[in-house]
Amino acid sequence: MNDSGSPAALEFQEVLQASLRLPVCDRAAKLHALMARVTNAIETGSPIGPVADELASAATEALADDPWV
Repeated sequence: MNDSGSPAALEFQEVLQASLRLPVCDRAAKLHALMARVTNAIETGSPIGPVADELASAATEALADDPWV
């Protein structure tokens, strides 16, 4: 079930676009992998809560380590 026109899906697309501007580093690769997992959960209708929490935590850690992230 793909609801690509929903507000949440549109906001997530903005996050995905912003991720393309991340510096090339291990943290960016981890964030990209987590975003792919969120995208997969959205597309399959799986619960996104756990992976979204993991993405938020990884993003917070990345930002604390490197403000450019």
